[in-house]
Amino acid sequence: MSRIIGFASFLRVVLLLCLSMLPTLAAAQEPHPVDLQINEAQAEFPGEIEFHLEVTSLSPIESIELEYGVEKVSCAEASVRAVPDVTEGEDQQVSADWTWDFRRSGSLPPGTRIWWRWHITSDGGETYATPVAWLSFDDNRHDWQSVDQGQITVHWYRGELDFGQEMLAAAVEAQARLTADPGANLERPIHLYFYATADDLRDALVFSQRWTGGVAFTDYYTILIAASPGDQGYGRRTVAHELMHLVVHQLALNCWSDLPRWLDEGLASWAEGDLDPGQQQMLDEAISEDKLLSLDSLSGDFSAHADRASLSYAQSYSVVDFLIEEYGREKVLELLAVFREGATYDGALEQVFGFGTDGLEDLWRASIGAPPRPTQSVQAGDPTAIPTLALWTSEPVGRAADPETPTALLSPTSTPTPTLTLPPVPTSTPVPAETKAAAPTAVAAKPSPVAIATRGTVAAPAPIGGRVEGTGVGTWGWYVAGGVVAFVGIGLALLVVLVRRR
Repeated sequence: MSRIIGFASFLRVVLLLCLSMLPTLAAAQEPHPVDLQINEAQAEFPGEIEFHLEVTSLSPIESIELEYGVEKVSCAEASVRAVPDVTEGEDQQVSADWTWDFRRSGSLPPGTRIWWRWHITSDGGETYATPVAWLSFDDNRHDWQSVDQGQITVHWYRGELDFGQEMLAAAVEAQARLTADPGANLERPIHLYFYATADDLRDALVFSQRWTGGVAFTDYYTILIAASPGDQGYGRRTVAHELMHLVVHQLALNCWSDLPRWLDEGLASWAEGDLDPGQQQMLDEAISEDKLLSLDSLSGDFSAHADRASLSYAQSYSVVDFLIEEYGREKVLELLAVFREGATYDGALEQVFGFGTDGLEDLWRASIGAPPRPTQSVQAGDPTAIPTLALWTSEPVGRAADPETPTALLSPTSTPTPTLTLPPVPTSTPVPAETKAAAPTAVAAKPSPVAIATRGTVAAPAPIGGRVEGTGVGTWGWYVAGGVVAFVGIGLALLVVLVRRR
């Protein structure tokens, strides 16, 4: 009798042990037999990234998709799916290739972090995903040097250490001045890339105008500027301009609309100092000849024509200067906060100042002695995706300020205004960019054959070799589970026989 009781206790222990091991055994089994041979991405800055996958599978593969995205500030985590070219080889080997062509989607700034993973579906409907892998989209065509202080890093490749340190000091001083107001501190590290020539800068962009002198990728907290040791003055002014774009976009970020262009570029131009003499002359001539552009037309993209774009920047500066001088910078900060809530152009102005775009233009025109606003204004010219200022030939004269006492946000810099250029307009999935020159829109992840999907949790980078993570238990897993169940069944049967014999 004691033997039977002992054997029964033993079987209970074995049964409990086997049942507790089932989940672990199932999870530990190899997934669907898909072997990952190669998973890589080759970047050719600034034009494209080529993704390549090679796998072998014991069962036919129905489809392969590439999912990818970029690390940036956006309203929602989103990814893009692309259908690659798939080639079937011998011994169940399959390869997939897809190229992200930035001539279709727009530029990404150097240093952008890109992630990707592949989704593989078998003919039985089972889907498997590779681990997430990462790539840094760097401009390796130049030998970059770097210096940093706090959250600001300056990169350059022409000139000695003193040039980098001077540009870093200018950026640190500008940031302290522009973010002195509560809530205006920049939330992420900032990277500034100084290209030695305007041609080098334009070569770093997929689309650019010949007058491009600087670009701010606000969603990436990255700035590109054409400045070398020979033009530190322009570099300092442009740093203030582009940093102001980052501050303004952070203060007014919303997921429904963009700021009116005149406010965005007007504030950035104000941050530099007084208006450049050439721009001031252009503005004076437009006033005397009654050729001012309507403020409503300046709410969207500026013209692609350099002269018209320059006038657009001069007017934007003048309107912002009027608002600050007449109503104070606190009201302008309040205006940015209202835009952050998703208000329309006129709605935001009405809420803060009590007048809309037309009312603002009437008051501004009266303040500068310009003729009244035409009842109906038709603006000729070709608007492009993002106008911004570029480099001028004359050296501007700046507003004096005490560098020892940085002022709060919206206070102008002690250096003069830089030259004009044209930039691009942002979207939530495409990469937004503001330029201190005529740079085109910086668009992020939006290639051709794609559909938007939820990104999900990011995993660790994928190894070059190994198994693909799957959703099934695997054939051997079921064999082991079946064996455990059989063992438990036999034990129970023996227990019943012994009890009956008793």
